Amino acid sequence: MTKPGLTDDRLTTMNLLSEAYHGLSCLVTELFDTHQLTAIEFDVLRHLAGERDHRLRMSDLAALTRFSQSGMTRVVDRLQQRGLVQREACGDDRRSWYTVATGPGLERLQAALPDYLDLIQRFVVDQASCDQMRATVATLRAIRTATVA
Repeated sequence: MTKPGLTDDRLTTMNLLSEAYHGLSCLVTELFDTHQLTAIEFDVLRHLAGERDHRLRMSDLAALTRFSQSGMTRVVDRLQQRGLVQREACGDDRRSWYTVATGPGLERLQAALPDYLDLIQRFVVDQASCDQMRATVATLRAIRTATVA
């Protein structure tokens, strides 16, 4: 006997979104393992590489990745121990620090990026028509906007 609500399309939608996310997360984790990175480490390097001087304040990096300050400190500590980032004091605010991508950090990102883009192509882009992809991106942007405070 089916319980009320279990056939609700909203539940189906959320379950499919969750299952797709978890499936992609497993693939991404496996891919980044081969490049000796975690997903958050890749994200940190990606954000830093996108900056003109490859640097961001720790607080800005935490906000961009939606990580706590203490969590971001641990991630940056690991990256720094491996020589992929360095910290620099912020000249105008002695309480703040910059995280700066190093040459080896940018190289590690560039080595992982083609594989990551290929994964996105195969498991996301190739699964939808152009119109479906545009609609999906628009929907995901709307969800992000509604949920990010």
